[in-house]
Amino acid sequence: MKYKEKTNDYWVLARLTDDIEYHSTPPSHMIVYFFNGKTVFQARRISNLPKEYPDTTFYATDTECLRGLNHTFMSTQDEVSAQREIENVLGDKVLLFLPFRGREGNDNMDWKTGVQVLPAPTGFSKESRYRVLPLLSSHDHDMTEEELRTSLLNPATFLHIERKLSPSPEDMPPFILWKRPSEEIVIYGPITDMRHTPAGGYNYTASSLKCIPLPDGVLQKSVPTPVGVIFLPEDEMDTLSEALQDAPVISLLTPAGEDAPKEEIPAVQACADTTDTAARKAEQPPAGEEGSHDEAAFLSRFASHVRASGYVYSEEDLINFHVAMKSSTLVILSGMSGTGKSKIVSLYGESLGLTEKELRMIPVRPSWTDDTDILGYLDTTTMLYRAADTGLVDTLRDASRNPDRLYLICFDEMNLARVEHYFSQFLSVLENPCGKRFLQLYNPELECRVYNATEYPARIELSDNLLFVGTVNLDESTFHFSDKVLDRANVIRFHRCSFAEFKACSLETPEEKALLPSPPVPASQYLSFRNPEKRALSLSDEEISFLSELDMRLDASRADGGIGFRILRQIDDYLKNVPEGTALTHGEAFDLQIAQRILTKVRGSREQLQDLLEASRKDNGKYLPDLLDQYRDLSDFAECRSILAHKGGELIEYGYIL
Repeated sequence: MKYKEKTNDYWVLARLTDDIEYHSTPPSHMIVYFFNGKTVFQARRISNLPKEYPDTTFYATDTECLRGLNHTFMSTQDEVSAQREIENVLGDKVLLFLPFRGREGNDNMDWKTGVQVLPAPTGFSKESRYRVLPLLSSHDHDMTEEELRTSLLNPATFLHIERKLSPSPEDMPPFILWKRPSEEIVIYGPITDMRHTPAGGYNYTASSLKCIPLPDGVLQKSVPTPVGVIFLPEDEMDTLSEALQDAPVISLLTPAGEDAPKEEIPAVQACADTTDTAARKAEQPPAGEEGSHDEAAFLSRFASHVRASGYVYSEEDLINFHVAMKSSTLVILSGMSGTGKSKIVSLYGESLGLTEKELRMIPVRPSWTDDTDILGYLDTTTMLYRAADTGLVDTLRDASRNPDRLYLICFDEMNLARVEHYFSQFLSVLENPCGKRFLQLYNPELECRVYNATEYPARIELSDNLLFVGTVNLDESTFHFSDKVLDRANVIRFHRCSFAEFKACSLETPEEKALLPSPPVPASQYLSFRNPEKRALSLSDEEISFLSELDMRLDASRADGGIGFRILRQIDDYLKNVPEGTALTHGEAFDLQIAQRILTKVRGSREQLQDLLEASRKDNGKYLPDLLDQYRDLSDFAECRSILAHKGGELIEYGYIL
């Protein structure tokens, strides 16, 4: 197959031909350098080419690599004399170039922007042959070694590597190389899959990731380049591949540079960077603080951080918020303006050690009508994806590429626009189990034509390291939630402290703020706070009986507050995740869930709701406070009684409940 016209995307290494080769070697796969219409020199290709390249002659018209030569002398001499003249300057060098096919009607490959001259490696001879491979580093890329490893292990993560290499699967490299700050070069692989993007990047996957250092002897015989690739000796490739196969498998839990035992082992089996190791040791917590990331320690740190920041919340409220966050796909904080709803989200993220990049606060705008307002859109004129200025799509992309980092996304004043419109895709996608939650940015069939598809792929996975929360005010400037939203959210209304409590807090000597975790609590640690049991319901028979009776009364009233299977399971998930030994008892948690998951949907006209809420009609057998009395052994239902009393008063005064 002929290579595409006007394409330059493969680095080639060459050397000067000697006198015998100059006269006898056929021109195929040679550089033929022209100067003033006369051939100045020929150079032999010594590295691999893509299988798609035509059997062709390479032409070059650049003069940068001939600086210092007597051009006048060369232009008047025969070709052999010119070749010998240039050997004095380039005889102990290798040439790096990119072929470019720009001529119509032939297979010649032109190169018109520069031939780079590099020192020849140790042991270099005319028989030396090399294999080109990607060489990455944190200096040349906006990523760390940990992020590289995460990308290699996660096929859904798209790591954009801009390198001039072959896009053909037949030319997939057996491994890639990483240069550490200590100048050590390590090998990662074996590479099992490769994808090429229209923007000129590559994505590599290693199903069983392993790591070995590049031996010094091999490095001395290699040709590192300033363009992000390295040429390794062909005769060393099999040895390196075998050593990599024999290395232990590493995972995301293995810190980069600590894959090897501490004792001395052969070089090809070691993968340790002493600089990185020393830095990590300095970051380790002192002895006795190993449990700083367990749930009890986190809750204590969260409560202390809230109090030290000058906010007053009951311990039950903080635990309720935490349990809802870890067990729900969406949490909504409701209440009057100025009570600290947005701030409690920030304090929660700070207690987890999240940075501004991982804690995304998004102020909602009234003009939002669909998800393009919060994500972005595909500009089909330029075939570029235009991300919205909310920064949401960048955060989602980062979360998919860093599965062991937590990301908290808060929609502030969430109901200034209709949530069912701009958040509709999220509401559907978050219902799916992890591993099947993919948000679509644009038609996947167009991805191969989108120039920045490596940065913004057609689909982004919403992993379980994402936490979603919204704050809402209920006034004349906002929209009320539909059942579609309420069915999927824990709607929390914090108990407002008294003014006396607030004054007392302000007069206290400020507490020293709890030491926030650094590095942040990893996603794996946070997920360990969750109860993994999902299938079997843990609700007692009496709780099931209560919920069944409540569901029948709501259905009979024609109110929109019926209990679906989704709500039943989410209540069960919440109760399973209440930490033992905390201020929030099981009965109180059950009360909160009835209030937060069911009573939020009790709304409608007086004709619909009067049998449920008005004390004057309590003898009809549908009055909800009577049901709470019948099941007082489950809970005192203090929260539910307060909400029902408020709704009953609203119904009498206005004739309806919103």
